[in-house]
Amino acid sequence: MMGARIGRNVTVRGGFQVLDGFDITIGQDSFINSHCSFDASASIVIGRNVCISYEVTIVTGTHEIGPHAQRTGAFQTKSVVIEDGAWIGARTVILPGVTIGAGAVIGAGSLVTKSIPSDCVAFGAPAKVVRELEPS
Repeated sequence: MMGARIGRNVTVRGGFQVLDGFDITIGQDSFINSHCSFDASASIVIGRNVCISYEVTIVTGTHEIGPHAQRTGAFQTKSVVIEDGAWIGARTVILPGVTIGAGAVIGAGSLVTKSIPSDCVAFGAPAKVVRELEPS
């Protein structure tokens, strides 16, 4: 992972892909399971003790909606942040500009289109908070 900043005791399983850039920070003791795909057009910051399950996709590049002749307008990038202690369920897709709060749990198969607060469970497409968790 050329140019990435990776803390101690980080595990990254096989099949991991980084598309378009290497502006990635992964905090100490985090785990990234197999076949995850990160579009690092903008920065991706993963905190400490984060668990990212298999086949999670993080997207930082998008487009404005263009005119009728070509709907893919100007390219834009927005960073993604996953704060300390979060758990991202399998096959979740996280879209540009999202922050997932510390200690949050994102259910498998979710589409995260907006930021999720700390210490909660969120899931669905789009992901919505369904339960608050006790901070420890």
